[in-house]
Amino acid sequence: MQNWDLRTARRAGSLGVLLLILSGCGGGGSQPSSPPPTYTVGGTVTGLSTSASLVLSNNGGDATTVKANGTFTFPTPIALGGQYAVAVATSPMNETCVVSSGTGTIASTNVTNVSINCTPTTFTVGGTVSGLASGTSVVLLDNGGDSTTVKSNTQFTFPTAITTGGLYTVTISKQPAYQGCLVVAGSGQVALANVTNVQIHCPVFTLIDNLGFGTDGANPQSGPILGSDGNFYGTTGDGGLTDDGAVYSLTAAGSESIVASFAGGTASRGPVGALLQASDGNFYGTTYYGGMNNNGTVFKLAPDGTITTLWSFGSSSDGQYPDAGLVQASDGNFYGTTASGGTTGYGTVFRMTPGGVETVLWNFGTGMDGYAPKCTFVIGSDGNLYGTTSLGGTNGNGTIIKVTLAGVETVVWNFGGTVEGFLPAPSLIIGSDGNFYGTTEGGGANAGGTLFKFTLAGTLSVVWAFGAGTDGSGPWSGVTQGTDGNFYGTTVTGGTIQSCGASNYGCGTIFRITPAGEETVLWDFGFGGNGAQVNPLSVVQSADGSLFGVTSFGGPAGGGSIYQLTL
Repeated sequence: MQNWDLRTARRAGSLGVLLLILSGCGGGGSQPSSPPPTYTVGGTVTGLSTSASLVLSNNGGDATTVKANGTFTFPTPIALGGQYAVAVATSPMNETCVVSSGTGTIASTNVTNVSINCTPTTFTVGGTVSGLASGTSVVLLDNGGDSTTVKSNTQFTFPTAITTGGLYTVTISKQPAYQGCLVVAGSGQVALANVTNVQIHCPVFTLIDNLGFGTDGANPQSGPILGSDGNFYGTTGDGGLTDDGAVYSLTAAGSESIVASFAGGTASRGPVGALLQASDGNFYGTTYYGGMNNNGTVFKLAPDGTITTLWSFGSSSDGQYPDAGLVQASDGNFYGTTASGGTTGYGTVFRMTPGGVETVLWNFGTGMDGYAPKCTFVIGSDGNLYGTTSLGGTNGNGTIIKVTLAGVETVVWNFGGTVEGFLPAPSLIIGSDGNFYGTTEGGGANAGGTLFKFTLAGTLSVVWAFGAGTDGSGPWSGVTQGTDGNFYGTTVTGGTIQSCGASNYGCGTIFRITPAGEETVLWDFGFGGNGAQVNPLSVVQSADGSLFGVTSFGGPAGGGSIYQLTL
């Protein structure tokens, strides 16, 4: 009995130990659970450029850098049931990377389907069109293609974007009718923003005044000049108080007024050549008619509007009918030409002192000399006078002449007509490169005249041949060189509009030609507000870059017009 009790007690003790183990230490505590399993997050990168890299983040941290296309895995795994959110922390240079399938909840497997797709960053190219005439349009190209048509003065954007670092070049594929637009800031390299500063600027034509009404001037025969006070001054062959011509003033803002009227009779009348403002501040010029012999005069215009006749042509073997303006040389005297008269009847070169003493220096028409000069001389760097004769020379097509202040004349070029043109315009200019530039009214490769360059060494080259297509023809009055180095002028015929009253040869144009020989027709006469104005003459540039000019005929009164072309 005692032995049984001992065995029973031992069994009871073993059961207690077992219960103690099963119930946990300390008697009655619960057993801790195992940590949940973890899984990695990763995926694939595509489109990453060679040598580029990007930085990815998960849940705002746990950054990993990827340097090549392929698979990637974040370094820190996430527990079962946890959230993940993959983002691009740092994009590669010039690329945009997009995350797909980048968020979710961790299931019972590693995440491997996050997709990072990188593509080159692109931006659009565009800008603004201004000055486009109503009812017209301009067609633009980028890099020779990607065409877009703009029909109003507004912003534009090419349809195809360009990769960062790529180049763009905007050109005009088709100009609007009657205008020649310019591209400003049209080329460059795309950075990290859309290009919005390309400017397509179309010249704006403004009709300032229709000449010929009342006592206003009418029918100018030469273009205006820029005075020392910033205003423009010019003459009209008719009109004024006695219909014998007038001198007008034009402000840069476009306000025109009559400064003086010619008296006619035995006084000066019918001014033709451009005015000259001399070193004494007075204006000097010539008239084709008037004077004691009615063969033309040299006159002086004082600041108060008083016109004084300094010389009357036509006495004895003197010249007759001056058809151009004057130039003042270093000796203070004025030099000019007459279209006829002299000992041969073919014109002269004369010198005129400020006090009104005239001397004939040269008589044209001897041998192969030129004749019928209608030029305003320019003074070369050698101190000599340079100009043109409209006819004569070895080919009979006109010449370029050099005349010393002592009166020695030399023909330095004979125009042939076929290549360089014939009938040289009344005036040369000296370009910023020191060479002479001028125009011929006819001839050249397209039979519409030329712009030529002539050097002191005696070589002549054609810069542009007029007359092809809708280009202008007949650049009658020479060119001016703008502050941008380009040459600006007019043609009396040609252009887009072919019918101008009785003429079917075109209304003429305003053009720009670069020194390299690239021409743009800036405006066609006969369109829009300028109506039937015809025979445009030389232009002059204002401080703001605008061009001012006149037409000899046309307009409501038939007396021509004064206009401004804002570039």
